[in-house]
Amino acid sequence: MMVEGRYLKSAFAPVFRILEEMPLELGEDGVRGVGMDSAHVAAARLELPPGFFEEFRPPEEEVEIGVDGEYLARICNRIRVTDEVELSSDGEELVLVVRREGYERVFRVRGIEVGESADLPELEYEAEVTLVPDFLADAVRDVEGVSDTVELVAREGELMLRAEGEHSEVRPVVREGSEALITSVEVEDGEVKALYSVDYLKDMVRAAQGAESVTLRFGEELPLELEFRVGPAGEGTVKFYLAPRVEE
Repeated sequence: MMVEGRYLKSAFAPVFRILEEMPLELGEDGVRGVGMDSAHVAAARLELPPGFFEEFRPPEEEVEIGVDGEYLARICNRIRVTDEVELSSDGEELVLVVRREGYERVFRVRGIEVGESADLPELEYEAEVTLVPDFLADAVRDVEGVSDTVELVAREGELMLRAEGEHSEVRPVVREGSEALITSVEVEDGEVKALYSVDYLKDMVRAAQGAESVTLRFGEELPLELEFRVGPAGEGTVKFYLAPRVEE
């Protein structure tokens, strides 16, 4: 399986900064995985179909391998966006061959024992917003210096992130029609608000690099679902789930 570095980084790097471990399946359908962090605050689902890859040759038999998230995150830091990455596994090791202008490096990640894949429920959300990933990444950077909690506010045609600190407040806002930054907003009952951890969001929005779009789904006291479409034409999917912060 061959893929450009920018797309593998956007899929792998944020997932493995959050998850300590994850079972990966490699087969005819591409690469898939579902996992949850040890604190049970965040989870991720990875689906990279054959169209995500420049060249795709599935293993003769489907392979499942448990991987160390911390080690894979370090490998992703060593991959440049313009590198070519070949991905394979025999079930014992996950092998990444990174090529750059005649320079080749081989990383071998030994398989580890991991728990069963996380069971993520299907939820009915009160708000769904699709927008350009770069805006979301910029907005999270705006709020992270103000507070460790961010409030998402969806109204008809508008998404706002709001963070309040002891001495400051910031409110990045994007509206439908504003330079095509936002594609659609669906909101129940006029306005939907929810609180989430900025620290987790900082890692999740790393998927914006190499992503075609991002969709946020949330509701009061419901987990946040972030769905990034990644790959040359958005063929792959990286989904994150983040537990809400509940005000006491």
